[in-house]
Amino acid sequence: MKRNVLNLNKILPFVLFAISFFVFIMATSPNTVPLPLLVVPFIVIGFFIYFFVKAVVQGTKTPRDGISVKLLALSISSLAVLLLLLQSLDQLTLRDGLLTTIFATMFWVYIWKADFLGK
Repeated sequence: MKRNVLNLNKILPFVLFAISFFVFIMATSPNTVPLPLLVVPFIVIGFFIYFFVKAVVQGTKTPRDGISVKLLALSISSLAVLLLLLQSLDQLTLRDGLLTTIFATMFWVYIWKADFLGK
Protein backbone atom coordinates (compact mmCIF):
# COMPACT_ATOMS: atom_id res chain seq x y z
CA MET A 1 0.00 0.00 0.00
CA LYS A 2 2.88 2.34 0.75
CA ARG A 3 4.18 1.93 -2.81
CA ASN A 4 0.91 3.18 -4.35
CA VAL A 5 1.01 6.34 -2.20
CA LEU A 6 4.60 6.97 -3.29
CA ASN A 7 3.67 6.65 -6.97
CA LEU A 8 0.71 8.99 -6.47
CA ASN A 9 3.00 11.57 -4.89
CA LYS A 10 5.26 11.39 -7.95
CA ILE A 11 2.46 11.50 -10.51
CA LEU A 12 0.17 14.11 -8.92
CA PRO A 13 2.39 17.17 -9.63
CA PHE A 14 2.68 16.16 -13.30
CA VAL A 15 -1.08 15.70 -13.58
CA LEU A 16 -1.76 19.09 -11.99
CA PHE A 17 0.84 20.72 -14.23
CA ALA A 18 -0.67 19.04 -17.32
CA ILE A 19 -4.15 20.29 -16.39
CA SER A 20 -2.90 23.84 -15.84
CA PHE A 21 -0.98 23.67 -19.14
CA PHE A 22 -4.14 22.54 -20.95
CA VAL A 23 -6.11 25.40 -19.38
CA PHE A 24 -3.38 27.86 -20.45
CA ILE A 25 -3.48 26.59 -24.04
CA MET A 26 -7.27 26.73 -24.21
CA ALA A 27 -7.58 30.15 -22.52
CA THR A 28 -5.00 32.06 -24.58
CA SER A 29 -4.94 33.09 -28.21
CA PRO A 30 -1.61 33.03 -30.08
CA ASN A 31 -2.57 36.32 -31.74
CA THR A 32 -2.86 38.27 -28.49
CA VAL A 33 -0.33 36.62 -26.20
CA PRO A 34 3.13 38.23 -25.78
CA LEU A 35 6.00 36.68 -27.74
CA PRO A 36 7.82 35.02 -24.78
CA LEU A 37 4.64 33.17 -23.85
CA LEU A 38 4.44 31.70 -27.36
CA VAL A 39 7.58 29.67 -26.60
CA VAL A 40 6.28 28.30 -23.30
CA PRO A 41 4.12 25.51 -24.80
CA PHE A 42 7.05 24.13 -26.79
CA ILE A 43 9.28 24.08 -23.73
CA VAL A 44 6.60 22.39 -21.63
CA ILE A 45 5.92 19.79 -24.32
CA GLY A 46 9.67 19.14 -24.51
CA PHE A 47 9.83 18.53 -20.75
CA PHE A 48 6.84 16.19 -20.87
CA ILE A 49 8.37 14.16 -23.70
CA TYR A 50 11.74 14.09 -21.92
CA PHE A 51 10.34 12.77 -18.64
CA PHE A 52 8.03 10.31 -20.41
CA VAL A 53 10.84 8.82 -22.52
CA LYS A 54 13.16 8.73 -19.51
CA ALA A 55 10.55 6.87 -17.43
CA VAL A 56 9.83 4.38 -20.22
CA VAL A 57 13.50 3.65 -20.90
CA GLN A 58 14.35 3.32 -17.22
CA GLY A 59 11.42 0.93 -16.86
CA THR A 60 12.86 -1.37 -19.51
CA LYS A 61 16.37 -1.39 -17.96
CA THR A 62 17.89 -1.59 -21.46
CA PRO A 63 20.67 1.04 -21.40
CA ARG A 64 24.09 0.35 -19.95
CA ASP A 65 24.34 3.49 -17.83
CA GLY A 66 22.33 6.49 -16.67
CA ILE A 67 23.93 8.94 -19.08
CA SER A 68 22.59 7.08 -22.09
CA VAL A 69 19.05 7.25 -20.68
CA LYS A 70 19.32 11.01 -20.33
CA LEU A 71 20.90 11.37 -23.75
CA LEU A 72 18.20 9.27 -25.38
CA ALA A 73 15.41 11.21 -23.69
CA LEU A 74 17.03 14.54 -24.54
CA SER A 75 17.57 13.64 -28.18
CA ILE A 76 14.01 12.36 -28.68
CA SER A 77 12.42 15.31 -26.92
CA SER A 78 14.54 17.88 -28.76
CA LEU A 79 13.77 16.18 -32.09
CA ALA A 80 10.05 16.25 -31.33
CA VAL A 81 10.12 19.92 -30.30
CA LEU A 82 12.16 20.83 -33.40
CA LEU A 83 9.63 19.12 -35.64
CA LEU A 84 6.75 20.83 -33.81
CA LEU A 85 8.40 24.22 -34.18
CA LEU A 86 8.97 23.69 -37.89
CA GLN A 87 5.38 22.55 -38.32
CA SER A 88 4.01 25.56 -36.45
CA LEU A 89 5.97 27.86 -38.79
CA ASP A 90 4.68 25.96 -41.85
CA GLN A 91 8.27 25.06 -42.74
CA LEU A 92 8.08 21.32 -42.23
CA THR A 93 7.91 19.15 -45.30
CA LEU A 94 7.81 15.37 -45.40
CA ARG A 95 11.38 15.27 -46.70
CA ASP A 96 12.65 17.51 -43.88
CA GLY A 97 10.89 15.42 -41.26
CA LEU A 98 12.27 12.16 -42.64
CA LEU A 99 15.82 13.51 -42.97
CA THR A 100 15.78 14.95 -39.46
CA THR A 101 14.49 11.68 -38.03
CA ILE A 102 17.07 9.61 -39.96
CA PHE A 103 19.97 11.81 -38.86
CA ALA A 104 18.80 11.76 -35.23
CA THR A 105 18.48 7.97 -35.36
CA MET A 106 21.97 7.61 -36.85
CA PHE A 107 23.34 9.90 -34.13
CA TRP A 108 21.67 7.87 -31.41
CA VAL A 109 22.88 4.53 -32.82
CA TYR A 110 26.43 5.92 -32.96
CA ILE A 111 26.25 7.11 -29.35
CA TRP A 112 24.60 3.84 -28.24
CA LYS A 113 27.36 1.70 -29.79
CA ALA A 114 30.24 3.84 -28.54
CA ASP A 115 31.84 2.87 -25.27
CA PHE A 116 32.97 6.21 -23.86
CA LEU A 117 33.58 4.86 -20.38
CA GLY A 118 35.87 2.03 -21.49
CA LYS A 119 33.89 -0.72 -19.78
